[in-house]
Amino acid sequence: MPDTKPFLAATFTESRMNEQTLQALHSSIQALGHQVPRLLQEHPDEGDFSSAFAELADPIMEFADRAGEDASEYAIQAIDELLIRAGKMDPAHRQT
Repeated sequence: MPDTKPFLAATFTESRMNEQTLQALHSSIQALGHQVPRLLQEHPDEGDFSSAFAELADPIMEFADRAGEDASEYAIQAIDELLIRAGKMDPAHRQT
């Protein structure tokens, strides 16, 4: 997964999300991204994959929700990108 932190930091420079929150979200989402190939292999059924992915993504979203609207928006977009790259989400359904 390419490093998107410089782009994301620039995107949210003027937001309320601080550098520490951005770093925590970035690290968590990057770790989730590293788990996607294993999840795809272990859960070839669409429903099983979705459940396993959600189990890992939900705590990230809960943290982002507590951190504020900017953090939630960032997390949603980054997690959507993981699903798109994995072929599990149509790019047309990406939340913006």
